[in-house]
Amino acid sequence: MPLDPMIAQLVAAGAGEPPIDTLPIETVRRAMRARTGQLLPCRAEIAGVRDLAIPAPHGDIPARLYTPVEGDPPLVLFFHGGGWAICDLDTHDNQCRRLCADAGAAVLSIDYRLAPEHPFPAPLDDCVGATRWAARNPALLGADAGRLVLAGDSAGGNIAAAAALALRDSGGPAVCAQLLVYPALAHPSQPSGSYDTFAEGFGLSRRSMAYFWRLYLGEDGVEPPALAAPLRAEDLTRLPPALIVTAEYDVLRDEGERYAERLREAGVETRTMRIESVNHGFLALEAMLPAADAAFREIGTWLRERCGTTGREAA
Repeated sequence: MPLDPMIAQLVAAGAGEPPIDTLPIETVRRAMRARTGQLLPCRAEIAGVRDLAIPAPHGDIPARLYTPVEGDPPLVLFFHGGGWAICDLDTHDNQCRRLCADAGAAVLSIDYRLAPEHPFPAPLDDCVGATRWAARNPALLGADAGRLVLAGDSAGGNIAAAAALALRDSGGPAVCAQLLVYPALAHPSQPSGSYDTFAEGFGLSRRSMAYFWRLYLGEDGVEPPALAAPLRAEDLTRLPPALIVTAEYDVLRDEGERYAERLREAGVETRTMRIESVNHGFLALEAMLPAADAAFREIGTWLRERCGTTGREAA
């Protein structure tokens, strides 16, 4: 399908901007926050939002808890995208509100440490530690820690997939599902076909992804470990059921779909959703783009089925 006209207009508007790898990282972060502030607010109905701090050896990890209208909800640990380097709780606030409402789940968004100041494995360590803390504190969160979900978009999808591997191999806690939205799962030194097809001109570029990987792994990270690039993992058995959402016009599309194939080959219940006519990051437009709204509703339905919640009925 052709690129959605709204997305094509946004891509054209950003065509003259300098490549992000030529800018100071703080400049890129400010620009992302400013762009997020221009989005329409999420209209989803939830019961409440509150910020909290998760204790960690290096100091508290900021987090934000979204509580659904429904009682006794499962708990989604949400890890935001942004190349492991540029986003935060606020840039993904709308998306967490939608996930909370559509899935009928409590959502705990984790403001993990960012690269390049804190490269791999610091972001992953924060998210794994936050998951374990959440499993030990269900009363504080008002959620059922027996129904944990790991979720994330882009770099956050990478962390969610890696956290599922890490928790499987280190005694848990058990996870009932993983939601990976246009995840970054393979190092660009071994690019897929979509890396070439959508290398530039569709928003997220091959050059930008190479830059983000350098921030995360350093200049010498061309052969990353599996916990940095989960598609390299040899053993994908005994992982939680997965929903992998990809975008048609995205450099990361093929690696997400390849990971889904490998999960199925390993006996893991896996569903894929390729959203046509959209590019990387389209879910941020949930209040403006019909395809994003429909995708959130499908995601919510899948999570309700996996976790046994009622949630909001999909249209």
